[in-house]
Amino acid sequence: RSSDLHLCEELEEVDPAVAVPGGRLNVLAGSPECTYHSRARGGGVCDPQSRAGAWQVARWMEVTQPDYVVVENVVEWMHWGPLTRKGRPDKRHKGKYFAAFCQHFDNAGYHVRHDVLCSADYGDATTRERVFFQAWKKAKPTVPQPSRGPRVPASDIIDWSIPGRSIWNRKRP
Repeated sequence: RSSDLHLCEELEEVDPAVAVPGGRLNVLAGSPECTYHSRARGGGVCDPQSRAGAWQVARWMEVTQPDYVVVENVVEWMHWGPLTRKGRPDKRHKGKYFAAFCQHFDNAGYHVRHDVLCSADYGDATTRERVFFQAWKKAKPTVPQPSRGPRVPASDIIDWSIPGRSIWNRKRP
């Protein structure tokens, strides 16, 4: 059905007014690039353009006026703020852009919440935490309850009989 359209595209590459028949969405889900928010990047210089992907979600919200918006990202996304002249996060303004993002949705008439959830609490074999931003206009969305099942380490689900190559002994593409 045309109402079940699911795009897997870069948001900045698609015009929401063209992509969405009728101009309205029920749910807008996004997962902006996290590389330059994550502590896993090792503290190097950040790319300001790559850190701005969440604003594309806001642009789509403005055009399509969805009932619900959900954005998933690394926990450090909540620290999103301006960069110093050296291209590193400015600790004096930690969280300033994230707060502005939340306020943007509030100003557009949405209720906003964000929760940090641990993947292992929902059956995944990793203890990675992620922030889930939710915005809604009508019925309040629910936060899933942890499965409370036993945590399973990744080593228990890896098929060790499948040969692999070390990333340390290969040429980098």
